[in-house]
Order: sequence, then structure tokens, then C-alpha cells
Amino acid sequence: WIRMIMSELARISSHCLWLGVGMMDAGAVSGFVWTFQEREEIYSIMDEVAGARFTVSHSRIGGVANDFSPRAIEMIRDFIDKFPGRIAGWEGLLNKNRIWIERNKGVGRITKEEALELGVTGPNLRGSGVPYDVRRFEPYLKYDEVDFTIPVREAGDCLARYFLRLDEMKQSVRIIEQCLDRMTEGPIRSDDAKEAYPSKDEVYYSMEGMIHDFMYTDVGTVPPKGAHSYHAIEGPKGELGFYLTSDGTGRPWRVRINAPSFTNLQAMEYMMEGSLVADTVVIIGSIDPVMGEADK
Repeated sequence: WIRMIMSELARISSHCLWLGVGMMDAGAVSGFVWTFQEREEIYSIMDEVAGARFTVSHSRIGGVANDFSPRAIEMIRDFIDKFPGRIAGWEGLLNKNRIWIERNKGVGRITKEEALELGVTGPNLRGSGVPYDVRRFEPYLKYDEVDFTIPVREAGDCLARYFLRLDEMKQSVRIIEQCLDRMTEGPIRSDDAKEAYPSKDEVYYSMEGMIHDFMYTDVGTVPPKGAHSYHAIEGPKGELGFYLTSDGTGRPWRVRINAPSFTNLQAMEYMMEGSLVADTVVIIGSIDPVMGEADK
């Protein structure tokens, strides 16, 4: 439950950045400040939970770094109580704004068939009418135990992708609410020395804990030689997957990353066809790429 809450908060944070920057690119500079207020609140939650605002490294193999404090739970509940009203405010500003509509409607269109052929993923795929979401079709964590809807839009243009991401943020709030209600007290990481690091208290005050920590760092998890695995999650940008092949040691022989920003950018050629040069910045914004991720 903790991992799901942190994942959905990260999704909301990412979409807040997308909307704020997208509004600024289209000329609505004030919108950047408004969406970043919500992003700052999420940063404060991350800081309370993980001790860092952005690169939190909270999810670990075998568990999470820290449990939720009572204050963290209070901050999360306060945020999700207020956030739907903030979304409604953005919708009131943009949904009937003539400039925003004209800059996005019919711009950067990509068909369902083209999106599938190019391997487009995430909101960009669902914005073209394909209802694929890893959380629903290949559930991980406890996504198969919560009730949420996969938003889909059919138009395949920048405006469809705008509406879809707003819908996704609403669904993230639903997921977080259910996780908070179902979360119970219990251990936050595995105690199997082959799966996860021990807690720092164990390392500092127990000889077994110190040996466990040393062996996991030095040797790591050792899968059989030739074993291979691919696992993906539904990130804010789309399907983020990792393929690993083992050579029988604690270090993988091969690692390949399926980065959604890289695959989504392949659609630029199709989206730009027949568009104006001035539309380029709006189209790129609607794809919502992270260039460091695309570069892997």
C-alpha cells in the first residue's frame, strides 16, 4: 500500500509539471505557478516520508526505506481532500478558454493504429483510444485490489491528451484514498537476507545484521545463470520496463530499459504532419517527455 501511495503521488506530481509547463508554453504563464503549488505540497510529503524532496529512492527491492509517520498520513489525507478542487479550478480556467482550445484541438493528432505500430505508451496511447494500462492488464503491487477507471480519449490530439491526464489525476486520488483506508500496521521490508537490506538499527547493533548488510552489498541476489526477466510498471509517462539477464553472479550480464519517453518521441513525425512550426512546442509538451529518460 505504501508503494502504491508513493507511486500515485509521483504520478500526480509529474502531471502537475506537465500541465504547468504546457500552459506556460501556450502563453498562460500564471498556470505554471498554480500547478507548482500542488507539486510543492507533494515534495513536502516526500520529504516527510523519505527525507528527500525529489530523488527519494524510497521503494527498495524487498520493501521500502521508511514507514509512514502519523504526520505523513495526515499530510497525504489533507492533500487528497483539497486536490480535486484544484483540478476543478484548472478545468474552469482552460476547458472553455478559446486560446487553449485552438492551440490544442486537432493539433498533434495520431491514430490508434499509428500509436500501436510505433509502440507509443501511457497517456499518449490512451489518448488515441487504446485502453491499455499496465496496472490493469498486468497488475503489480495491489492494483488488482483497488477500484479505479482507466481514462481513455478517442481524438488522439493534444486536447485529448490534456483531458486524459486530468482524468488520470482524479483516478490517482481514488487509488490513494483506498490505500490509506486499507493500510494496516506491519513490517515494511523483507527479513530475507537474499532479498533486502536489513534496517540500520540491525546493522549498527547486531553482528548478524552487519554480516547480512555486507553480503547483500558484496554478493547481492544470485539468480541462476541464463535466467532472464522483464518487469514493467505504469509510470506517469507510460510503460517503464527493465529486462535483465543473469550470468549466475550477483551482477546482471545484460540490462535493457524500456523507456516510455524514448518510444513516445518516435511519434513526433506523425504528430507534426500538416502542423505549423508554432505547434511544435505544444505537441512536444503533450507528449510530456523527459529527455534524460529518453537518453537512458
